[in-house]
Amino acid sequence: MMNVLTMPDRLTKSQIKESFYRTYKLVNRVTNGVSTGEVFKQGERVAYCEGLDSDEPFQYLKGVVDSHIRNEIRLRENSTPDLTAWYRAICETLPIESRKTNDIIYELFKAGREYVSLSDLAGKTEISNTSELCFLLSNLARKMCESIPYEPPCQGDGRDAYLALICESSTLGDRVRLNCLFSTIFKDYWHK
Repeated sequence: MMNVLTMPDRLTKSQIKESFYRTYKLVNRVTNGVSTGEVFKQGERVAYCEGLDSDEPFQYLKGVVDSHIRNEIRLRENSTPDLTAWYRAICETLPIESRKTNDIIYELFKAGREYVSLSDLAGKTEISNTSELCFLLSNLARKMCESIPYEPPCQGDGRDAYLALICESSTLGDRVRLNCLFSTIFKDYWHK
C-alpha cells in the first residue's frame, strides 16, 4: 500500500466523502480525477489506497477492514478478553450508539439478575418489536467484539453468537438478562 498523501490547495465538501464501516471510519477524497481512500481506527490511519473511480477505494477499504479484524483476531489467538478489554470496548462503543440501544442496556442493567420479558423491554424502550430489540443488542455486542477484536464462539443451539455473548436466555420463553460479566462491567461503566 502507498503511504503518500497529497493535499490540494482547496478541497470542497463535495470532494470529500466519509462513512463508517463496522467500527472504522472511511474517508474518500477526489482530487484531479484521482480518488484516495483512507481507513481510520480510533483516529489512527490503518490503510490508504488510490484509484480512478470514487467507489473503488470504499470497496477496497471495506475489504481491508475485514482483513484487519481477522488478522487482529488471529494475532490474539481469539483468546477470551479480560474485564479491562471489555470495559474499553464498552467505553468506545456505547457513547456512539443510538438512544434506543442505550435504553435497552440500561433497562437490562437495572433489572439486575432478574429475567426481563423481551416484549416488556421493547415496550419500555419504545422499540417496535422484539426482533429489532435483539438486533440492536446483537449489533452492540458485535461492535464491542470488533473493538477488542474477538469472535464469540458459535452456539450449539443456533442462537446468535453475539446476542448469546451479552445476554442469557431463560428457559421460560422470551426472557433475557445481562450475563454476569456484562452486569459487572456496566455497573462500573455507569458508576464511574
